[in-house]
Amino acid sequence: MHKVILSLGSNIEDRMQHLDFGLASIKKKIGNIIKVSSIYETDPLGFESNCRFYNLCVSIESILNPFEILNNIQNIELEAGRTHKSKNNIYQSRTLDIDIILMDNITLKSENLSIPHPHFSTRKFVLVPMNEICPDFIVANTNKTVAEFLNDCRDFSYIKRLDSATINNY
Repeated sequence: MHKVILSLGSNIEDRMQHLDFGLASIKKKIGNIIKVSSIYETDPLGFESNCRFYNLCVSIESILNPFEILNNIQNIELEAGRTHKSKNNIYQSRTLDIDIILMDNITLKSENLSIPHPHFSTRKFVLVPMNEICPDFIVANTNKTVAEFLNDCRDFSYIKRLDSATINNY
């Protein structure tokens, strides 16, 4: 079994419904959900939008390899109504975005997939919820924990834990 950390985000339409759909689909198609973080409201990073994101992280166990997980993630995003990742290399608002952040002690770099995710250490919207569910996870080839990456992060963008937000139990 592989231990995998995924990041989910949504900033258009019914954000809670999209996150719930994403988690249900992950459970059905990818693996057993171990822990789900709180939901955090964040500003878009890398593009302009009037719509804030809802973000969370989830730890799962899966028998799938990284490319099988990626394929399932892309299908889940399409089922949620996502049509493109970017337009002219500029990020766009999206119904659902799912990224593989970490997987066991794996390092992988291909045209379509990099593990650990190449930008996770500079994104508080990933690090804060990930720190909530696995602060002691040691990132491959770094000897640093998620908590240490969060402590070193210089992202000062808006992030707020949504105490009133609830997601179905997984």
